[in-house]
Amino acid sequence: MAKIPSLDDAEHWLRRADESRALAEQMGDPISREMMLLIVRDYERMAENACVRAQEQKAIKADKLIRCDDGS
Repeated sequence: MAKIPSLDDAEHWLRRADESRALAEQMGDPISREMMLLIVRDYERMAENACVRAQEQKAIKADKLIRCDDGS
């Protein structure tokens, strides 16, 4: 059974973008190529959002650790 990718897995979305970009380069029809490149941009945006969420989670965890260290 295939593993379902996490929305927070930036590397997964970047791999999908690379795969889609490779397909776009092979397409002869300009409209199809442009549509595939739009998909590439969407995958890259998903990767960026995953990175932002990861940074936010690290900040939240760090803040909780700091609060615990402060005695609160």
